[in-house]
Amino acid sequence: MPLAVALPVRLRLTLWYSVLLAAALVLFAASVYVLMTRSLLGNLDTSLHQRVNQLVPSVDVANGSIRLPKPAEAVDAPYIPGVLLDRYGRALGAEPPSPVRVWLAGQRASLPSGFTAISTGDYRVATAPIDDNNQRVGYLLVWQSLRPVNESLHSLLLLMLALGPGLLLLAGFGGMLLARRAFRPVTQITQTASSISATDLQRRVPVGKTHDELNELAVTFNAMIERLESAVARERRFTADASHELRSPLAVILAEASLALEEPLSPEDYRHVLGVVQEQAKGMHEMIAALLTLARVEVIQGPREPVAIAAVIERALRQCAPVMAERSVRIESTLEPDLWVEGNETLLARAVRNVIDNALKASPASSTVRISGVRAGGLLMLRIQDQGPGIPEEDLTRIFEPFYQVEKARTPGDSHGLGLAICRRIVYAHGGEVTAASPPDGGACISIMLPGTDSSMGAARREVA
Repeated sequence: MPLAVALPVRLRLTLWYSVLLAAALVLFAASVYVLMTRSLLGNLDTSLHQRVNQLVPSVDVANGSIRLPKPAEAVDAPYIPGVLLDRYGRALGAEPPSPVRVWLAGQRASLPSGFTAISTGDYRVATAPIDDNNQRVGYLLVWQSLRPVNESLHSLLLLMLALGPGLLLLAGFGGMLLARRAFRPVTQITQTASSISATDLQRRVPVGKTHDELNELAVTFNAMIERLESAVARERRFTADASHELRSPLAVILAEASLALEEPLSPEDYRHVLGVVQEQAKGMHEMIAALLTLARVEVIQGPREPVAIAAVIERALRQCAPVMAERSVRIESTLEPDLWVEGNETLLARAVRNVIDNALKASPASSTVRISGVRAGGLLMLRIQDQGPGIPEEDLTRIFEPFYQVEKARTPGDSHGLGLAICRRIVYAHGGEVTAASPPDGGACISIMLPGTDSSMGAARREVA
């Protein structure tokens, strides 16, 4: 196990491939050897059987004695020697080769009763019984040398031993090359990943022309780097914008404090300086609170509870009441009954309040901000539309970025550009989506989509809590 872990993956794959190939070659070679042995012995047995069929009819049987015709009387065929045996297995006439005689001595009177072929020593032997008037009078014995068969099998074995290791080495080398080529994208991904740093996110893994899994891995890795680069760029831009926004009020505070310390001032001037400091400090406090909210939204954990959209709207409107009274803007709310979501009511109210607050500030006096809520399948669609100047098309996708602001005609007064950014992160944290549009009839419309939950389940869980 430690060896397998220490070896590279491509080397392990090559070893497994080589072991499997070696097993396959051994199995193939053994199968070929066995089949070749059976084929050669089968051909030899066929020749012996044909020789027996030629000789048995020509055996002269008279008064219990048997004899073979002279060789000249035999059928013209490749010569296969044969002798006659008495019924006790003793040779009559010519003697067979020594290994065959040894075999006969061991058989004695137990010779096979039918045609049979067996191997003994370096010979293949076949016997056939000879009867006269239903009485066994002897046997016919023929034989052939196994040397040609053994030489053929020996040559085949040498050929296998010569070609097998060579094929295995060639296959292993080819497997290593293929594995190295197949894992080249992984190596490139590793090298690219090791060379990437926070200051250099522009490197990409080369993508080949194939459409295999490793190519998909390279494409996925490049997409991940692009998302990481975009996230880092957003964070850098966010940090730069936050620094700029905090630097301005700090500069004003320092300037006013330095002015008050340089020379004595009248009580009215001191009051003015303190008022400016208080105003700038209040703005910084609001910005820091917004930044903390923006940072906390993505890490909020814990159980969620059923939240009624009507309660969220009511809570947000109470928080926006001073702005409504100041700008004399009416709110027209139309919500379907029993709209529930799973989430954090405080955060959802904060998100809706930010949108309503922007709509109120952008609306002219005595105008109307319309709020509607409907169920669309498993989603809840909440729309907030004002009658202000609307949002330019090029700004529709950027107004949710931190510190991004449309021209002053859209957002008059002091604004840090964090309200809609906080809204988007809260909505995303609840599994929803927020979009902006400028309807043809004027104004701007912010749409918040949230996954809904069953109203009866939400009410029951609220009662239990």
